[in-house]
Amino acid sequence: MDSPNIPAWASSSVWYQIYPLGFFDCSPQNDHTEPQEDKLSALAAWYDYLEELGVGVILFNPLFESDSHGYDTTDYFDVDRRLGTVAAFRKVVQELHARNIRVVLDGVFNHTGRNHKAFLDCREHGLQSEYATWYKLRSGNSLCGDSFDYDAWEGHYNLPELNLEHPG
Repeated sequence: MDSPNIPAWASSSVWYQIYPLGFFDCSPQNDHTEPQEDKLSALAAWYDYLEELGVGVILFNPLFESDSHGYDTTDYFDVDRRLGTVAAFRKVVQELHARNIRVVLDGVFNHTGRNHKAFLDCREHGLQSEYATWYKLRSGNSLCGDSFDYDAWEGHYNLPELNLEHPG
């Protein structure tokens, strides 16, 4: 039975999931100083195979700039330098669309990494940060030595939870 909230193409397509940092054998850590690599273009070698499988949608797990595994986002507006550039990803999307393959991104929007610019400001200015309301901060000290405590996703202090009840 189709749900009225699920587009027909989503429920009738063959999906292929790619965890980009693993698929392209990226370094497990990102120090944000290395030049951007162009690993995304290597996906072109898979296009014919994906078509043979009848893939209609590719789900890319996180590919935004992050410190390690991709779920600790530091910049939602940039592609992880271990993968490539925004321009390189746009090219991949255009090439997939030309083959009638849709692209869906897995974005993590309930927490960030500790090195996201907003949380870095919180680390510097504490509860007086202009971004303090973005997160679930409170008085005390965190396990990471911050001058405040905060809710962390599943107890992982490298993943500070965003305050989704704040209008932003």
